[in-house]
Amino acid sequence: MRFALQLPGGHSQVRFSTPPADDPDLRWLLPVDGRRELTVEIPSRQVLPVGVYQVEIEVDQVGLAPHSFRVAEAEPVAAAGVYDSPTAVKVGQQAVWVHRAAQGFQLYLHLADAADPTRALGSHHLADLAGPVQPYLALSLPNRAWSRHVYWLDGERALTAVQLAGPGRPAHQRTTDLPWPRVRLLGVGITDSSGVLHVPVWIPAPAGPGGEVRVVSWGERRAPSSRAVVRLDSPPGRVSTGIDGSSDLRLVLHHDGVVDLYTVDTRSELPARGRRVIDPGHEAEVLASRFAFLPEGEGRRGGRALFLLEVQGGEWVRGRSVAPTGETVHLQPDQPWAGGFEVLDLLPVGADGFAALLRDEDGGEWVMSDGGAPRPGPGGLSPALVGDADGDVWLRSWGRGGPVSFWPIAGRFD
Repeated sequence: MRFALQLPGGHSQVRFSTPPADDPDLRWLLPVDGRRELTVEIPSRQVLPVGVYQVEIEVDQVGLAPHSFRVAEAEPVAAAGVYDSPTAVKVGQQAVWVHRAAQGFQLYLHLADAADPTRALGSHHLADLAGPVQPYLALSLPNRAWSRHVYWLDGERALTAVQLAGPGRPAHQRTTDLPWPRVRLLGVGITDSSGVLHVPVWIPAPAGPGGEVRVVSWGERRAPSSRAVVRLDSPPGRVSTGIDGSSDLRLVLHHDGVVDLYTVDTRSELPARGRRVIDPGHEAEVLASRFAFLPEGEGRRGGRALFLLEVQGGEWVRGRSVAPTGETVHLQPDQPWAGGFEVLDLLPVGADGFAALLRDEDGGEWVMSDGGAPRPGPGGLSPALVGDADGDVWLRSWGRGGPVSFWPIAGRFD
């Protein structure tokens, strides 16, 4: 296939594409009044700059009518992606974002270099959308990262999911109506080793502030089902999730001054198993949590642990690492703390440090690390903390043009 691409400014380029040796779409049989669309990728080693182009396509010496198209600047309206070091090392740093197009919206997967998050490797189109949505990128085991789900809620109870099929491959979109009048998504779900999506949700009670936490499970060959986690008098204040080596969902709920850890066995339909990791009257207030890797040290084994950020007396903050069994395995040194902040994102730095993305009472964003005082952040859409191969932590945010803002936060990310 031969492409004659007319570039802005009167210049032109000729490019060629070689079809596969065994092409299942070599011959099409169309019914009367039938129609079939073909998406053709123009081979290029460089990103085409913003502008209007004209392309002439020649297939087997048969020329098609010239076609004009416009390359527009990306306009993100929503984005998501939780940094996970083992997954990033395996496949690169993945995140999803929604672009406001000339007509409708488009969902993309952004891929960046694991060693250098500022180096983009590309954005892969996943779906066309009728309206803006808030997407979630499910967690997975590192070797399953190219088959995990992107999902979102349409309206009050319609769950839509797109399962990745590999870089550049088309993804299949499916929607199901959940069996409750209203639901709220909690935390980030997981895709297990069998390709089934497990999503934590909050089901409000018919009256009053109470409700129930449940986990919805749904796969291409599995009808949607759900299992109970816990009933609460009000929605949990914070939720964090993780996936363990057995491909089970780990769910952390902060509520009523306590922190509970639940495990959802993805190979059965049993209710979630829970244990309390922070009791009422704990010596410190727990601000946030996330699952992370604790480096091996003197007198302790390394591995996956639940990292809790807690503040004592309103003046000192420290990290506490908790094993899946519930016991504390490591305490970080105290660091000065200025109150009045909500923790938006959290990333341990080595064994004895952390980086945090904060929000003040007026909605302003701040960052802090290495025991330093919080400082104003750069702004942008859907900010999140990510690491690189050199042990540094960056703040990734989204602006016009895509994920363009990367800000160094802390060193020695292990």
